[in-house]
Amino acid sequence: MNLETECFYCNQNKPLRFKYSDLEYLSTNIMRNNNVTLQKPLGNITVFEAKDMYMETEYVCATVKKLISSDKTLKYRDIAIISNNIGEYSDILKSSFSRYEIPYFLSIEKPVKNTSVMMFFISLIDILTAKNFRSEQIFRFVKCGVIEKDLTETAMLENYCYRWGIDGKLWEEPFTAEDKNLGIIENFRKTLTEPLKILRNEVKKEHSAVEICTLLYNYLVECNAEQNIAETMSGLVKKNLDYEANEIKRIWGCIIDILDSIADTLGERKISFSEMAMLIKSMAGKINYSVPPQTVDSVITASARTARLNSPRVIFVMGASD
Repeated sequence: MNLETECFYCNQNKPLRFKYSDLEYLSTNIMRNNNVTLQKPLGNITVFEAKDMYMETEYVCATVKKLISSDKTLKYRDIAIISNNIGEYSDILKSSFSRYEIPYFLSIEKPVKNTSVMMFFISLIDILTAKNFRSEQIFRFVKCGVIEKDLTETAMLENYCYRWGIDGKLWEEPFTAEDKNLGIIENFRKTLTEPLKILRNEVKKEHSAVEICTLLYNYLVECNAEQNIAETMSGLVKKNLDYEANEIKRIWGCIIDILDSIADTLGERKISFSEMAMLIKSMAGKINYSVPPQTVDSVITASARTARLNSPRVIFVMGASD
């Protein structure tokens, strides 16, 4: 079989991905010692020197608003903001975006272990692992805000414990030291520690991985943690804080995923709670989370190293000199 062939030769020195010559010039010559001068600047590249990150952020947000108002075909989703150190800019950008009323999606992965919801779960694991109740662990557990406890009563209990040196086995005995709010404090102690004591005694028995995960989940339900999380999310949504509400939802989902993963992987295998605690902490320490975009039309803000942009029309590079 004789087939005719035809060869096409491309100019390998000329990039074909750029519509404008100044963008092509930048891509070809940046970070290179090429002594080449751009003959026809087209104005597609603007360099702005700022004194600090605050001034830089103000310029970016003001320019975004100006571009959107001057070009009716331009949408927020056509604009991207990238930086190698986007984490350092995140708080400043959030404030400026809110002030300029710019919808945004901040693509930053955060460690889940530092969030209040995960700290609540890890504090629970620490309490169950310890031989005796420790005041530091108890108050960290309560102050995460996941279980519904009155802040005034929490302060009373904390002051009482520090005043009378309550720690260890003293948590398992009725409080009798003199205090004008002793009745409230003692009732708080009982409602807090008795369910934890029952759970601690139960998990120390011989159980399979599935059984331990079930015990932990049942406690989360019984202490109303799941319900309180849902109510917190609902309150945030009513305040138009959808991003924060979805953040909490993702973190709670991480806790459930940890329990599900252990139950599915280890199944009926017998495991001590100390081994289970190490496994849970290890998994929690390696999980990073991010919240997906809350609106279709929003400015994408991401790290230059991990950004996956879909043909944006305008890109701001922050911290370019770094």
